[in-house]
Amino acid sequence: MNDGHMQNMNRKAIFIPFGLLAAGLMTNACNAKFPISLLHKDASTDAAQQDASTLDSALQDGQTIDANLDASIQDGTVDAAPVDGQTTDAADVDAAGVCGNSTVESGETCDDGNTTSGDGCSSSCQVECSNGSTTDCNPSGETKIPTSAFVDSDPPAGFIQCAGFENTTNDDVGPNWDANCFGAVQHLRIRYWDSSANPWTLMGDATLDPTSLATYATQVFDATNHGGTQGVLATQGVTILKDDPTASTVSDWVCNQGHANNEYAASDLYLGNQASDHMLMVCGYSASDDASAHCSDRKELLFTPTVYEHCSHGQGPMDLAVAIYVEK
Repeated sequence: MNDGHMQNMNRKAIFIPFGLLAAGLMTNACNAKFPISLLHKDASTDAAQQDASTLDSALQDGQTIDANLDASIQDGTVDAAPVDGQTTDAADVDAAGVCGNSTVESGETCDDGNTTSGDGCSSSCQVECSNGSTTDCNPSGETKIPTSAFVDSDPPAGFIQCAGFENTTNDDVGPNWDANCFGAVQHLRIRYWDSSANPWTLMGDATLDPTSLATYATQVFDATNHGGTQGVLATQGVTILKDDPTASTVSDWVCNQGHANNEYAASDLYLGNQASDHMLMVCGYSASDDASAHCSDRKELLFTPTVYEHCSHGQGPMDLAVAIYVEK
């Protein structure tokens, strides 16, 4: 290559506008492609170029360097340059999920591929209960305090939650908190958790014997286990103690009957763990609901050691949560 040719190439390199070079560096940092109009260079373009200091000033002032480049950024065909820490990718401008596309995205707790409520996933892609609520599965008025309301954000496939609550030291639920689960021919499922620390620990998850109906009569269910640290007693492991909610009395199962301080009764349901050495007892009648009730506010949910149907003086974990589901 001769010196003349080399000087020619150098001269052409010198004529590349500084502002265009700066804009190229800026947009390349965001993986942008140049508009074709910026790549056409001829004598008339050379004559029209401003000096480097003017273009640099324009860049510093945030002025438009090229209308085509601006338009490309605006319509999202190239990535926008970062401004004050804003998102640099135009595709990320709409961070909210699209409900109904079968993918759980930002702001959604479920997405079943449609925007129809009443199927366990609401029209806004939030997990919903059988009563249509996304915040409380129990009948109106049965959840006594907001902190006791519990909606499982990841219900078992094929089921929709019909009742649930988290136990606290206060009066959590009324006697008919689980009424939405009964009155129809439906299979049931039950889960319970240790809620003493986050994340909660699943203690048991079981489907109840499908040959039994969900009615207000006292029933005993066999169980099929699906996991948990404690599980559910498989043979006649779950007893539901429910009468018609309009009745003046409810059935119950009493531990330590006649004990001056530690008599305890399950008035809604009770279940044995898989090892059959502990009992989960659920009582919707707390002391604040009914003065004659056997369970205190703290013991509306109790997981207690048992021997020959006697509870260990009503002691055991009480930082618990429970949920009941019906088959869709």
